[in-house]
Parts: sequence; structure tokens; C-alpha cells
Amino acid sequence: MLLTAAAYLLTTVLLFAMGWYVAHREQRIILQGNSKGLPFSSWEIWVIIVMFALIAGFRNYSSADMMMYHNQYTIYGIWGYFTRQLELGFSQVIVLFSSLGLHYYVFSVFWSAIEITLILYALRHKKQLYPWILFYVMCGPFFTYWMDQMRQIVVACVLLAMTPLIVKRRFWPFLMISLLCMFIHRSAWMMIPLYFVNRIHWLEKFNLKWVYGILAACIVIGLYPIWVRCFGSLSWICPYIGYEKYVRAVTALSLFDAHFSISQFDSVIYVSNLLLYAIILFHVPDIWRYYNNY
Repeated sequence: MLLTAAAYLLTTVLLFAMGWYVAHREQRIILQGNSKGLPFSSWEIWVIIVMFALIAGFRNYSSADMMMYHNQYTIYGIWGYFTRQLELGFSQVIVLFSSLGLHYYVFSVFWSAIEITLILYALRHKKQLYPWILFYVMCGPFFTYWMDQMRQIVVACVLLAMTPLIVKRRFWPFLMISLLCMFIHRSAWMMIPLYFVNRIHWLEKFNLKWVYGILAACIVIGLYPIWVRCFGSLSWICPYIGYEKYVRAVTALSLFDAHFSISQFDSVIYVSNLLLYAIILFHVPDIWRYYNNY
């Protein structure tokens, strides 16, 4: 336990230091007259990718999802088939790595490298954010999701990397990449409607009070199983996003008494997430003004 904590803490410090170095080196290059800055293919960025991937690759038994990935990898290596249905692209990567006789750790390192590479590539023109993004990835409340939900996080990182396609209104490349991501996780098709979000003109009249009100309403609704009873009418969509197995679990929850409450305020991760959302929402107007040219 202590050894693991020390390893992650040391990795966090080293990643932050490398991100800080990259940000300042690019600033020096720009001041010297090179407007392109530090190339994304520079050795410093490769060091960050390799360092993160090697540590994150140890996430073998951090959750039920990761245990499932490990079990499917092992089962295929021994018997040559899967006991659970996985998306074609993801399963074929397992087939490839297993056929090469590679350990599961290498498989996990591969996906970890994909995740952090996509994040860094998406922010390649904003390298001043690298130290803080790397610090947040390692220490933020979403770290457990990064370690657990491998397929979903890869798709989410692809979405972030595709942000310039949304800004430049390149719909067809965005659509094609989103559809291809469905070979990693079926829920990737849900990225397509996000392309049209910045076409909604009423978002220009951003009202912070309304957004805080919506956040508060979501918190209250989440504390009580009202949403569980409404889930039955929406359960038909679960097979299309890869969550059909959760229908039974949610149906079982709907049998609880109407006054049963789901309290998560004793969870550090839950409370830290809420605080993070509140801080981000408070600074959204400033963020929009700062990144108006992106």
C-alpha cells in the first residue's frame, strides 16, 4: 500500500516537472522567433508518455472492469476465445497482443499510452497547461475512472482530440472518427450530437445562476431513487451503449422504498467531484474569453 502510494506520488512529481519543463521550453522557443514552438514529437513529450504508460500499466485489479479485461486477456491466451462479448476493435487488439505472446501488462501499457497521447495531442497548442493537466490526471478525482474504464476513457480522449474538428466545422471527419470509435466502445456514437452543441445560440447568453441551479437539481435528484423509477422506460437504449447488464441492477434498485436515499456525501471522490464542477462552472466565462481563439 505504502509502496504503491510512494510510486504514484513520485510519478506525479516527475510528470509535473516534465510538463513544466515542456511548457517553459516552448515559451523560450517562441521568444526566439519560432512561432511553431516545441514539436509534439520532441523527446520530452515522449518521456511523459512513456513514464505515464509504464506506471498506469500496473492497473490490473483496480476495479471490476479491469479484472474483466485481465480475465478475458488470460482466457483468450489459454483457450483462444472470449467468455464475454467485446467490441471488435478492442477484442482484436487482445487477439494481436495475445498472439504475440505479450504479457497483459504490455496490453495495459499500450492503452495507457493511447490515452495520455490523445490528451497531450489535443492540448499541443496550449502546452502551458501540461503540468497542471498531468497533475490533475494523477491526483484528480477522475483518476479512478482513468484506471478503471479503459475503453470509455480512450473514446473520451479521442473526443477531446477532435475538438478542432468541431471548431473548424469539419463534420464528416468528425463523424467517421466517431463511428470508428464504436469498435472500441459502443457508446462512441453519443459523441456525434456533441458536434452540434456549439451551434446552439442560446449558449452565448450564459447565465451562471441557471447552471448552478441545474447542478443543484441534479445533486438532489441523485440523492433519491426517483431517476431509478424512470429508468425502466429508457432501458431500451442500454444495449446500444454497452450497458445492458446494468438494466437488471437498476431494476432491482427500483424495488426499494420510495423514501430510500442514496447518500454519497461520505465519499471523498464524490464531494471532490462536486467541488471541481462548481469551480469550473464559476470560471466558465473566463475560460470562454481566454480560449475564444481556439
